[in-house]
Amino acid sequence: METETRRSAHSVLRFENLSVRFSGRRSVVTVVRGVDLVLRPASVHALVGESGAGKTVSAKAVLGLLPRSAETGGRILYHDADLLSLSDRSLRAIRGKRITMVFQQPDKHLNPSMRIGAQVAEVLRYHNGLGRHEALLEARGLLDMVELNGREVLRAFPHELSGGMKQRVAIASAIACRPEVLIADEPTTALDASIQAQILALLDRVRHELGTAILFISHDLPLVRGFADDVSVLYAGRIVEQAASRELFECASHPYTDRLIAATPDPARRGQRLAAIPGGVPDPEEMPAGCAFAPRCPMATDLCRRELPLLRVPAGTLQRLSACHFAEDVACGSLADG
Repeated sequence: METETRRSAHSVLRFENLSVRFSGRRSVVTVVRGVDLVLRPASVHALVGESGAGKTVSAKAVLGLLPRSAETGGRILYHDADLLSLSDRSLRAIRGKRITMVFQQPDKHLNPSMRIGAQVAEVLRYHNGLGRHEALLEARGLLDMVELNGREVLRAFPHELSGGMKQRVAIASAIACRPEVLIADEPTTALDASIQAQILALLDRVRHELGTAILFISHDLPLVRGFADDVSVLYAGRIVEQAASRELFECASHPYTDRLIAATPDPARRGQRLAAIPGGVPDPEEMPAGCAFAPRCPMATDLCRRELPLLRVPAGTLQRLSACHFAEDVACGSLADG
């Protein structure tokens, strides 16, 4: 990962060879495989891929939210501290204050019997040691900041709010302590397009006004394209391509990324038939010996089925990485009609 490290000498969060394993039906199953990733201050790094790719597992590893049965390897560095080796007490001092998370279903993380103001204030009381009255005043300001009517919403219960309003409350709680890192796990899922745009605009304000870096987890490429600075594409637990967002969407260097982009509706390709990716992601207990995408790839050869391609800098490029034996032959949508 020398190229990525050179481009991002100053990182607030860095994955180094991250792996996550669980005990499966017949064996130990690795669901995240050697992930390297750099998150720069006040930037947005998107982690994209299909369901089961390992996106959310990677995010939960940052905050120590994996079940006890999970085995982790590698390092997750928050500045110089390896989060995977911290004590529970040390991690609690970081989680919810310096590194926070917004989940895709805020309902599951809001207490239905507790007023919204008290829930946001609870974060401030726990992490910042504020008194009840002071915390409620600050909670109202945070609700105003996320474009809710703080005075009214402060006294509301979760069931009285819409899905978009609940997600704004979740963001208010997440930014209460001015975190350095915000992990946004599919934060716009199940919201209509106009609300999605508002939530993304709000997150963009957060990173610019607070200097917060955002790890943005999504399967929605159009959202990622307009929001992220950098993109890592995950397939079967492994990063297959990593690049600046504009470079990746203009010219993919991995067949999986190329197919994903070709399968996404784009006004610029109006009238063209959307591509499809045949088959499905392999069972993590029955992973192929070579490239995991080979069974679905139109470019696959015996080499692909036999040898795992390493993440590398393709010839003729400088600031991107691809895990494809034939990355140089994947030229800007060349597989779209394949």
